Amino acid sequence: MIYDEVADFAEKRQFVKDFLDYLAPFSEGISNWRTLEIGGGGGVLAALLAQHFGTVLSTDIVNPNFKHDGRLTTLLAEKFERNSEMFRKERIEFLAADAQRLQFRDNWFDLCFSQNALEHIPDPEMAFREAVRVTRPGGMVYFQFDPVWTADSGSHFVDQIGEPWLHLLEEDDALIARMSAAGADSETINAFQKEMNRRPISYYREMFPRVIRQLNLEIIIHHEWSGTIDQSWTEHPNLLKAAAAVGLPPQDLLVRGLRYLVRVPIDK
Repeated sequence: MIYDEVADFAEKRQFVKDFLDYLAPFSEGISNWRTLEIGGGGGVLAALLAQHFGTVLSTDIVNPNFKHDGRLTTLLAEKFERNSEMFRKERIEFLAADAQRLQFRDNWFDLCFSQNALEHIPDPEMAFREAVRVTRPGGMVYFQFDPVWTADSGSHFVDQIGEPWLHLLEEDDALIARMSAAGADSETINAFQKEMNRRPISYYREMFPRVIRQLNLEIIIHHEWSGTIDQSWTEHPNLLKAAAAVGLPPQDLLVRGLRYLVRVPIDK
């Protein structure tokens, strides 16, 4: 898929607007908050949020600076100028970190957040627990991700695979052959093989409530949404076949994503 910078900024601006609305009842002192991003990717979201928070530490399994020959900050500044956005270089830092084993001390951040990363982390429960661990008592933890593996486009490469839910029906070798025929390069194929945790929606529906109870977290927002990339796919024969293959009701395979905003207890 070709990167669309304008569309990327539009999507992330909307995320920032919604996110700040969710946080509004708890946002006293937000301009001084120390925040942690898990799975920050190219840094656009972190840099947009740095306009509102005190500091944003954006982490990913590989430091994005390495992907840009150490020029990430410069490239982001240019990108923000092209899109008429203020770039607060002094408020943002990029660092490599494994979300499942964060190197930060307990209770250090006011807010830990993640957008569209949890479906890539091998052990989402460990990542969620780690986010809570490093967040201070009374602080906030937010996870949002889409698409989950069992969604129509859960493979993340449905354009190259060619059919919805086919990743739940065919072996990887057959899917890779389809992707290669559609022009996917080795980097794309490697991402398909290794960069999704392949957890079904049922995993998240069980994991989040259980861990929230165990850690005595307060649920501020819990929301899941459904849909397909193409409306006609709700009638696609792969839906019923895939539902039978994974042992879930067909309506569960229409769920695209989830969000949770929780508050860490004061007596943590």
